[in-house]
Amino acid sequence: IESMACGLPVITTVVGGLPNLVINNYNGFLIDLDFDKLEDYIKILAENEELRKTFGMRGIEIVKENFTLERWKNDWKQIINKFI
Repeated sequence: IESMACGLPVITTVVGGLPNLVINNYNGFLIDLDFDKLEDYIKILAENEELRKTFGMRGIEIVKENFTLERWKNDWKQIINKFI
């Protein structure tokens, strides 16, 4: 998430929470746990500056949409209200 917020392209696995934010071939690459392919995806990004920039810009937009201050406040209010 931090990399996306900084405008960097990402390569992540389909495990965990990032598949909810990374759209394969839109703002990054989602790969299976077979890390043999990781080198291929690193090469693709290393050799394609335009793709890195595109993924980076799209990543920033995804983070902006999903991690607004207003949403953060509302999420915390809901958590706090559960305990009050």
